[in-house]
Amino acid sequence: MKKTTLMASLLLVLCGHTLAEPLTFGLFESNDSRRARFEQAFVIGDSLRTLAIGKKAIVLPEGNWVISDVETYAPDVTEEGGSQVLSYSADASLTLQDPDSSDQILFNTNLAPQNPRISFTQLAEPCQLGSGADKGWETHQQQRDSVRENRQSCVRTMVRLRTGKDGQTYLQLKTTAIENWRLDYIEYKRLRSMPVPADSTLDTLLKQPQVSAYLAKELAWSVEMKTTVARQMGW
Repeated sequence: MKKTTLMASLLLVLCGHTLAEPLTFGLFESNDSRRARFEQAFVIGDSLRTLAIGKKAIVLPEGNWVISDVETYAPDVTEEGGSQVLSYSADASLTLQDPDSSDQILFNTNLAPQNPRISFTQLAEPCQLGSGADKGWETHQQQRDSVRENRQSCVRTMVRLRTGKDGQTYLQLKTTAIENWRLDYIEYKRLRSMPVPADSTLDTLLKQPQVSAYLAKELAWSVEMKTTVARQMGW
């Protein structure tokens, strides 16, 4: 497994370029080759406006998005409760940062050929009910369009207050979304941290126009994103 990480600073932005060409694979291309070409195509410091892998083409939300981390991995797909390997996969993750807002986006996706025999054994995090409470997260809004065993399609926005190592209190806003058909998927996560007064409450903060507007915009963008992917893929 090859992993590239964020350099000491985002000065790489100054020399980065915008990745425009979509990444496509041959029908019989090996998983190792798919992983290697993903790592070659996405380079730390490059600016990104559209994430295009195969038929999936996602125009990123507004922002100055710069690649800060690239990783691929090769999980075995096994039968539930057993060790028999049903297929071999190739997955990838891409982390983006906006140096202006300090927001972070994480995309996870599958690079391997589709395997129609595969079905889900559990719900993906955006589709789960009540998860995250152990870490202080509260669900703000959730849309579960499909939680079938062969397709999951969900969006959730979450909020929490957290004190940083610097003693500053932060309002954290997290969006998670997934469009997934038999493990051919795209998963989106976005995190925003906003400094707030120490005596702030979630109820008060969520009533602020800029906070409520951001959460509504993220929910709408995520719903449109996964709807577009499903349409592109014919799901």
